Amino acid sequence: MSLKEIQERIERKKRRRKKRILTVLLMFALSAGVVFLLKAPYFMVEKVTVSGQMEIPKGFVEESARPLFGENIFLMKTQTITEHLKKHPYFSSAEIKRVLPNGISIKVKEHTAKVNYYSNGVYSLLTEQGQLLDVGANPIEGVTLIDTRPLPELGANIYEDAPEKMRILETFVVLHDRNTSVVELPVLDLTESSNIRTYYHDTEIRLGYGDSLKEKLNAAINIILSGHLDEVKGYLDLAYVDDPVIFDAGRITTPSDDGVSGEGEEDQDEEGNEE
Repeated sequence: MSLKEIQERIERKKRRRKKRILTVLLMFALSAGVVFLLKAPYFMVEKVTVSGQMEIPKGFVEESARPLFGENIFLMKTQTITEHLKKHPYFSSAEIKRVLPNGISIKVKEHTAKVNYYSNGVYSLLTEQGQLLDVGANPIEGVTLIDTRPLPELGANIYEDAPEKMRILETFVVLHDRNTSVVELPVLDLTESSNIRTYYHDTEIRLGYGDSLKEKLNAAINIILSGHLDEVKGYLDLAYVDDPVIFDAGRITTPSDDGVSGEGEEDQDEEGNEE
């Protein structure tokens, strides 16, 4: 082996030794950094900021983070916060972020009350799907539901075991919100599943079953706008949307075709004309 080859071999060994030393030093530095991040009091949770809540008290949200105070911000489990917030009926979801060096940010998303549920002289507030949010509340603007269902626990669904009624309620609320007509039909009576009703002033509108709800409500609006229900002291039967009948104090009439045909409704659907 020549002198030159021996020198090159020595140099390669030196370079490998330096790399090993640098690797060890780097790993040590990383380990020290991790230990610092996980153990230093600087990164222990000490404060929480809350946003997005309207019905849920701010203090209730802040309380959800109290068990995490003193924990390392990188090791804390945000599930603790979520589990606490689920106890409030208005809670829908939460966006939880770590705010370095020692803070937590909680942005709450709440359920929105869309329905007044009137039962036994008391108003309760529901979501559009029937989840109970509040009992004995002041009525809100929106749909009023009439039924004889007992109230579940706060946060539970009034129609948990009646999915068809849940579907009808949600559909009715959506259509009510989309209504651009001057005619409002805000009441939904689900007392009888085979005889669903709504009301226009003192006139009862019978919708039959919950099928073709949009078409039936549009037909009702057209009949009302055409004046066929003016001074009627009875009810409008729309169980069969193609064959509406007005019962007026013992007198039975059938609206003219232009009152129920719904011509032009497809053009108005884009604007959401009624339910």
